[in-house]
Amino acid sequence: MQQQQQQQQQQQQQQQQQQQQQQQRCLLQRLQLKQQLLPAQQQQQQQQQQQQQQQQQQQQQHGEGLALMLRYLQLSNTLECVFIASSR
Repeated sequence: MQQQQQQQQQQQQQQQQQQQQQQQRCLLQRLQLKQQLLPAQQQQQQQQQQQQQQQQQQQQQHGEGLALMLRYLQLSNTLECVFIASSR
């Protein structure tokens, strides 16, 4: 009996550790995404200041596209994390 209980406890602990690792990995991925996109947005802002209005409008649209892509990536990443966590 005691051995069985100990085995069960060990299994539970392993599962918890796996979940935590998964969540940390997801957080890391999200941070990396933000860091990748930050320099791109800053560059766009600098370019916008240097160029004329017509080009500015095009770049703003491009920036909005990037922001939308980032939102989508973050959402799908979060959903994936939730799905992974709930399927364990």
